[in-house]
Amino acid sequence: MTPEELLTDDSFLAWYFETDPRKVKEWELKLEADASLRAVADDAVKVLEALASGEEEVSDRQLRRAKEQLIGRINSAEPGRKYAGQWNFTRYRWGAIAAAVSLVIASVYFWMPAETAAVTYRTGERESKRIELADGSVVNLNAQSVLRLSDFEKNDQPREVWLEGEAYFDVKKLPTQRAFIVHSGELDVEVLGTEFNVRKQKERTEVVLASGTVQLSSVAMETVVMKPGELVAFSNVSKTFSKRDVNPEVYTAWKEGKIVFENAMLPEIVEILTDRYGMEVEVEKDSELGQFNGVFPADRPDVLLKALEKTYESKIEVRNGKVFLRK
Repeated sequence: MTPEELLTDDSFLAWYFETDPRKVKEWELKLEADASLRAVADDAVKVLEALASGEEEVSDRQLRRAKEQLIGRINSAEPGRKYAGQWNFTRYRWGAIAAAVSLVIASVYFWMPAETAAVTYRTGERESKRIELADGSVVNLNAQSVLRLSDFEKNDQPREVWLEGEAYFDVKKLPTQRAFIVHSGELDVEVLGTEFNVRKQKERTEVVLASGTVQLSSVAMETVVMKPGELVAFSNVSKTFSKRDVNPEVYTAWKEGKIVFENAMLPEIVEILTDRYGMEVEVEKDSELGQFNGVFPADRPDVLLKALEKTYESKIEVRNGKVFLRK
């Protein structure tokens, strides 16, 4: 594998941007076990350092973010090892890596918090956290999520946060009309005062609006204005929006420690088992379960599994923590 291939590898980027906890763990193990892969990662960092030296016309702010974040991630995987800033960049053709570098820089711009991020909150498996912000807004952070904050004391600046995972925001409207912006992947959610849920997944980001009005902006500069009771999904693959009407309570019940299924089909069930509970699910080709309804405790996946086994007898089997779904 070459550095340019590494920079366009989805799993590597998921590790780099910490968008998928499983990929983060996988790559940390890979870097620890494979010296040749570590060398390629070294070169990827040096590519960014060469860019920062002025050999390519890109934003200094974006380059600094890219370099610091990638160096930090690799250094954390290799304790005690640091990277020099010198690099003979003639080893690689600019044309071969230009697209890769552009992808990294664009992704950094949307994913990484400002250098002055005031504080970071994290949650583990089956853990949620209620966070009261300095402006009076409240954030409920769901399990396996990360929230980074800008300095809310700077009254002349927007209130900005960066989200990995899922969170419910109750934003306080201020007399100064300072905007509140949630950066989630390649999507920005801008509000003044409202309640909404944001969930960042591997291939899409979903926003459900409970009250007020929000405006969504994408990397492609497309904007969408939402109304209460709407779900808007942004595809990280096609870079497009889709919208539909939903019951917000189904998507925000996790704040009350519940998981709600309302006419849920197989893909949603699998998504809950894998994303929320980290379970390994094997689905036989062309399997269908039909609609599933119910309310379950968010911290008791065993209760959900028992309900699924009873509802879809002979179609669902659980062995050694792995879930098998059959036709």
